[in-house]
Amino acid sequence: MKKILWYCLLLAIVAVACKKDGTETWYEETLDKRLSDTLLARQATLVNSPYGWKTVFTPAGGGAYLFYMKFADNNRVDMVSDINIETASKVATSSYIFRVTGQPSLVFDTYNSLHIISHPSNAVSGGASGQGKVSDYEFFFKEITKDSVVLIGVKNKSLLVLKKATQAEEAFYRSGGIKTIIDDASAAMTGKFLRIEDGIDQTPAAIDFANKTASIMVVGANNQVTSQSVSFVFSADADGLDLLTQLMFKGKAYKKIYWDPVTKEFYLLDGTNKYYFKASDTPTILAFTPPFHELFGTDKHKILKANPRLVPQAGSFKDLLDIDLAATASYSRTYTYFSFNLEPTAEADVVLSVRTASSTFFIGSYLYKIQWIDKPNGIFKFQFVRNAASNYAASTLSYSAELRNYIQNNTFKAAYLAISRTDNLPVAGFININDPRSFLMGVLGNTVGELP
Repeated sequence: MKKILWYCLLLAIVAVACKKDGTETWYEETLDKRLSDTLLARQATLVNSPYGWKTVFTPAGGGAYLFYMKFADNNRVDMVSDINIETASKVATSSYIFRVTGQPSLVFDTYNSLHIISHPSNAVSGGASGQGKVSDYEFFFKEITKDSVVLIGVKNKSLLVLKKATQAEEAFYRSGGIKTIIDDASAAMTGKFLRIEDGIDQTPAAIDFANKTASIMVVGANNQVTSQSVSFVFSADADGLDLLTQLMFKGKAYKKIYWDPVTKEFYLLDGTNKYYFKASDTPTILAFTPPFHELFGTDKHKILKANPRLVPQAGSFKDLLDIDLAATASYSRTYTYFSFNLEPTAEADVVLSVRTASSTFFIGSYLYKIQWIDKPNGIFKFQFVRNAASNYAASTLSYSAELRNYIQNNTFKAAYLAISRTDNLPVAGFININDPRSFLMGVLGNTVGELP
């Protein structure tokens, strides 16, 4: 009897063990199938958008970037981005896979534009050295709706919100539409001065594609200048620039700068009213009170300094200055700067100095009187007095030959100029009355050494 009981107990244990093992096997098979079905469903969602997806991608390290993506069921993805001209001008194809990293995730597993932002070299990514833009190229699915997919970076929690693109948007991105806007706008603005025009009002502005910023300069009471600078991405609707923070203009907030492909100009839209960003050959004159010429030689107006590297010149004067720079280089010297000392002396009203560098410093100095033509409006001529030294070598004189001929042979208007600088130094210049597109400019201060 005992033997029978032992056999029955043994059979029961074996039966239980077999049942438990079978349950685990079934559970594992079910889990694998559920994961497989989930991944297939995720892929189907991405592939089944007929014209691909558009997104503004925001990495954890700051900034924002426009992306267009189109997924194929062979694990390939076409991509366009506004990171730079190359990524914007052509479609790049890379691969993607799905992987379980705690939950089903989308992984861009070959190099593409997302990896550029993650690159540890700041020269490549534009981010911090060693960490790039603290970005992601592995994402988990947070939300899926009919027309959008929300993805979160697995490592750094970057946000990637995919929205279905239209047929027109796909055609725009695939045909290099972003590059076309950059090319057309650059052709219209390069070498020019940008301003928003509203009747007689002119607001100095700038649009920088390299750094993806738009800025305006507003002059308020008591000569107070306020500069706004906002970052942008190219619009996912392919019609301009989306601003990451609002831009204030004439008391209203704007979150978008539109592009007019016919006139090749950007504009702000206020209802039906358009404020165009106009490109001009001349900088906007700032109507400060008192005007620049009345403050020659006084506090913060003693020196007008122009370092060609740090205060770039423009227009036809730049072409003349380039001749002087080339002449200096031909003698194995480095042209450093030219400056006007506006403190009057018994002999001269202005001293022009030109400095070049080598193992020894060479300084050319030239004395001038100011001959006022229309003093209330700041219009004058430079009247040459003499060289500050009588023993200049011919080579030293050639360092500034074009500059000296230019200021001696033209009539000028002294004016504050609306040139925005990160160091907030005031910019002023001498505008050629005979050709307002020709002018020289520099920054103002008390001493040469304190200025760039």
